Amino acid sequence: MSYVTLEVDTCILVASPASERTTTVIGGCHVTLHTERWFQEPFFVKELPSNTWGALQQYIIDNREELAAITYVGEYLDSFINDLPEQMLDKPILSVRNPNGSSNNNSVLFPPVEQVQEHKPYREFDGYSSQPSLPITGTRQSVFCTVYNSDRSRMMTEAANAARGIYSPEPRDDVEDVTRVMNYSYVPTFNFMTMGKEKSQCFFGMELELNTKVPWNDIYRVMTEVHPIQEAFMYAKQDSSISGQFSNSYELVTHPMTPRRMRLEWKRLFKKLETLVKERGLVWEELFDMSTTSTGLHVHVSKTAFHGLSRTHKKKFMMIWNNNAKSISDFTSQLAGRKLKDSSYCSPSEAYKGRTVAWMLREGINSSRNSACNETSKTVEVRAYKGTPSLKCVLHAVDTTEALLAFTEQAPISQFNRGLPSAFQSWLRVTPPNAYRALKENLSCVS
Repeated sequence: MSYVTLEVDTCILVASPASERTTTVIGGCHVTLHTERWFQEPFFVKELPSNTWGALQQYIIDNREELAAITYVGEYLDSFINDLPEQMLDKPILSVRNPNGSSNNNSVLFPPVEQVQEHKPYREFDGYSSQPSLPITGTRQSVFCTVYNSDRSRMMTEAANAARGIYSPEPRDDVEDVTRVMNYSYVPTFNFMTMGKEKSQCFFGMELELNTKVPWNDIYRVMTEVHPIQEAFMYAKQDSSISGQFSNSYELVTHPMTPRRMRLEWKRLFKKLETLVKERGLVWEELFDMSTTSTGLHVHVSKTAFHGLSRTHKKKFMMIWNNNAKSISDFTSQLAGRKLKDSSYCSPSEAYKGRTVAWMLREGINSSRNSACNETSKTVEVRAYKGTPSLKCVLHAVDTTEALLAFTEQAPISQFNRGLPSAFQSWLRVTPPNAYRALKENLSCVS
């Protein structure tokens, strides 16, 4: 197989050439037939005068009639010609996120550090996705660009660039570098974190999906370099399902922690982040997408947190989130901060639909990946929460999960009917004043 190379930001994108695709040549450029995103094919971008929307617009103007005759290709041509915002003309068509989750290494929260380099720093990528702003809709969508890092393609890339006086750095040792955004399949050696001598079998793990202007390396530095210095309690992973107005999309994943330790670490981190944002004269909403609906917050509950002598504790916990009965699903939507039935990523499980409470408590085992609450080999995962990057949202998720865990252990089966929301709130009212404070503040019916 042969390859073409395309310089994209701070890396070289390696892709199969146009000759190995179903293409036609129009105006000197190979166009992929019957493909909606023909204008984002690496070999097509390479053939344009520059990797910009302006170059694409001029190409479309020059070749309008021939392009219009191709299925899919011709559908949006007028929009590119007439509606392309002027500020988009010099923006890149194709960009690839670097290992820090951004198209560049510029820090947002820390002063720039001047680096002297003998040549442009190229990196090897493997399956990273870009998220260019589509100019007509203004939204961001994932575009997968396979970048080969096999010995054969590496040698080909280095040979092609050596002729131009460009040399790649020495290959990086295969070691964990959690200062960069890890592959989606990455699994670390977990560090179970508690509060001092705290003895607990209840551990939570949190996944918070972000679309942000802030590269992951900035957040990692805030966690590990800004006082009070914290133990690295989380890492970042790729997640192509996230979209939004900013170039960085990744999910923050914590190590397993007791609820008390989790609250402490997130409070410290958000306080430091908010201080730095203010000191730099920035605004939180200009750095973090607070309105995107593509982000979620997931809480994994260790199976050791469920009462070992109870046959129904875990099943009662799962049935609350997966029950399709209107009174209960409306209440869980209130707890989640979004309407669960409208989401394909966290809706109540279809397996529970129309089932009796007896079935839910006897047979209710759910492993559907995208249900509001599902069971994995070692945890029960609550996927329901809205993923807003705020301390209030994080604490609410921790409080709600812990409160439901305690309630479902104590509540009799007779309460798991239409009156469940009322029974839970009555139980919540008599808990200690300082318990589940974020949850109580979010439920107006609880004083």
